[in-house]
Amino acid sequence: MLLAPNGNHGLILGPGSMVRACNADNVGDGPAIGAADGCTLESCTAVSSGHAGIVVGSRCTVVNNRVEPLFLPAPATVAGIRATGTANRIENNHVTNCPTGYDISAAAGGNFIAGNTAAGCAVPFAVSHGNLFWLWQGGTDPPAAGPWANFAFYGRAVPLRGPPPPPAPG
Repeated sequence: MLLAPNGNHGLILGPGSMVRACNADNVGDGPAIGAADGCTLESCTAVSSGHAGIVVGSRCTVVNNRVEPLFLPAPATVAGIRATGTANRIENNHVTNCPTGYDISAAAGGNFIAGNTAAGCAVPFAVSHGNLFWLWQGGTDPPAAGPWANFAFYGRAVPLRGPPPPPAPG
């Protein structure tokens, strides 16, 4: 499924919905993919121009997705994946070049966040207390982190559209 530019929200899922292998690209000022409670998002690509890539409520499964902003620099409000509720499973996703990679700020906690990567994000993981989450802090042996670790790394940001960024100084 491909959702092309529409100037508004992208894919909005009702409670208990499931979507696999979708591509939400340049959808405007809403989330590229928004999901109500109890949804499953799997193997999707979310490219957002002004809001979070993926936003979920409670009891959702968000696995194997890729999220990035359409233009750089991304607006400060852009988060790659944002969970506003509890009891979510957020696993094996990849977020690049968003001001906040993963915004798991549900006050109640109770979310499981594992095996995710964040590249080139100013704040790779903003995870509130009460969530099951472990961030690999570096070292010489990343495989020793185990399969549940989340990773943050920094690389040169490359926009999806427009000219490439100027070369880094030095």
